[in-house]
Order: sequence, then structure tokens, then C-alpha cells
Amino acid sequence: MPDGVTWELAYLGIVPQRRRLGLGRALTLHALHALSDQPATRMLLCVDERNAPARKLYQSLGFTDLEWSEALLHFL
Repeated sequence: MPDGVTWELAYLGIVPQRRRLGLGRALTLHALHALSDQPATRMLLCVDERNAPARKLYQSLGFTDLEWSEALLHFL
């Protein structure tokens, strides 16, 4: 994205016991509002494509699909 300044919000997570309380929406809106006085022109958000509830939330806040990539994780 060559034009403008992009900020990134990657893999925001809410513990299972606190999901569906509006916390993800509140945190995402807080991040967006925090950028209002910054030179940012857009926010890039990373979310697991299998996480349908999170994708629905982000789409309701105006985020659109840009691309999909694969992340790998190894538990020790």
C-alpha cells in the first residue's frame, strides 16, 4: 500500500469466558479512535479466515477483505 500510512491490528483475542460481551467491538473502536489524531489513512487488520464471528464483526465496522495468507504456529 504505497500511498498513505497504514497501521496494523493483528490477532486481537478475547478469552472464551468473555466473548460475546462487545469487548472485541469496543477494543477495535478504541484502536480506530486512537488513530484519529495520527497521520494514518487506513488500518490493516489480521484475523484467522476461519474465525467467522470476528470477520463478521470487522465487516460490520467497515473492514473489507484485502488478501488471505497463512500463519503457522507451533506449541512448545
